[in-house]
Amino acid sequence: MDTAVGLTVSGLPPAAGAGRLLPAGAERAWLAALELALPTPAGRNAVRRLQRTINQPGGPERALAAAQAVEDVWEELRPRTTRAGF
Repeated sequence: MDTAVGLTVSGLPPAAGAGRLLPAGAERAWLAALELALPTPAGRNAVRRLQRTINQPGGPERALAAAQAVEDVWEELRPRTTRAGF
């Protein structure tokens, strides 16, 4: 499951500083920096959930929790559009 979780995290966009499989242990420092960089409480909470998931044991439910947290981080990284579409 560590491989599945690592691959899920590496699927974050390159703009987030990921987009590659991080060396063992490097994801913790990278996620801590990402948490500080996200401007919204929802984004920072999603990164915290991802950090907790990485640090806990588990099977398939751990991979699912990581995928859900990564999706939430993705949503927070997407540019916001206004009602006029800009």
